[in-house]
Amino acid sequence: MKKLHVKIWLAGMVLALGCPRPEGDSPTSGSLIVASSDCLAPVAQMQAREFERLYEKTRITVSVASAREVVGEFLRGEVQTIFLDRPLAGDEWQLARTYKIPIDTFRIAAEGIAVIVNAKNPVTALNLAQVGAIYRGAIQSWQEVGGKPLAILPVALSRNSGTADFMLAHAIQDTAFGPASYICASSAKLLQMVAERENSIGFLSSAWLSDSVATWRELEKKLRTLRLAPAATTAFVGLYQASVYHGDYPLHRPLYLFSRDRRLGVAVGLISFVTSAAGQKLILNAGLVPATMPIKLVKFRS
Repeated sequence: MKKLHVKIWLAGMVLALGCPRPEGDSPTSGSLIVASSDCLAPVAQMQAREFERLYEKTRITVSVASAREVVGEFLRGEVQTIFLDRPLAGDEWQLARTYKIPIDTFRIAAEGIAVIVNAKNPVTALNLAQVGAIYRGAIQSWQEVGGKPLAILPVALSRNSGTADFMLAHAIQDTAFGPASYICASSAKLLQMVAERENSIGFLSSAWLSDSVATWRELEKKLRTLRLAPAATTAFVGLYQASVYHGDYPLHRPLYLFSRDRRLGVAVGLISFVTSAAGQKLILNAGLVPATMPIKLVKFRS
């Protein structure tokens, strides 16, 4: 994710929160528990740790679970603020309306879903039809897409993951993964599986491809991110911040922060930070595309 053909810069780096040191519970003093979907956990943890560093009187605990579990905790009132890799579904909004739950929605970033293979695999690019056929079981050998005569092991995230739902809808075009798919409970496990199996293929949030993620640093040399094409007749596009920003990369999506906590406490402070220039710079450094700050593109010659 470091080698960008086009680098994105934030325009106007102004910290929204200042540096007050108030006593008691306030936006910059007190404790908070937030929940994050597994796919967005690196971003949530990075934001929480930086906020604690800036505001020493805050303590933020980030619990991590599947997207479905996180939304359940949120609607039941067990947590007040969540980081989520998908929008709330229609039935979830209906439940909130029924029980008069006030929900504030913040779009905090955009990202591309990475499709990864083992570094020993000579295949460097696929179109979405091929990705879908692999996960449905219609393509079963790497030789069918220009690779070695090895049986393909499709590795997928659990259906409780927002990323899995996104892939089923936008690439696989089915309601379930094929019977040959190996289902992983976490993104870290998926990375490990693809790194260990030469014949495997996987997908996950590009938030996990940041140098700040220990699992990625450990396994980076054993993995390759594929270039993707929307169709067999279109050009392949690499997973770069600029290609996500322009919408050229075919598997791109928004990322969210939701809150039902409207008290003047740490939740308000954290949300203000994440959506400020400082928080959006962390988004940028993680390889994602900022959503709340103006950006500009700077082209470099190859």
